[in-house]
Amino acid sequence: MIANRVILVVLFDKKTSLGLVRLKAKRASDDLQVVLDKVFNKLQYKNEDIAATLGADFAAEAESEIDSLFKD
Repeated sequence: MIANRVILVVLFDKKTSLGLVRLKAKRASDDLQVVLDKVFNKLQYKNEDIAATLGADFAAEAESEIDSLFKD
């Protein structure tokens, strides 16, 4: 989850290590967080506490589900 509003999905092949994917996804997530914050602020978007609406564990559950999709 990025900025409690966007889910980042990363596709990769079997040649790429999961550690490298996580590292690159973390860096991309941090960069996207800055950009999305600027966009939402410019649009005067107010986060209505989407995390509370979806449930406190939504991000962890979504990450776990995505990880399980790509297990061998």
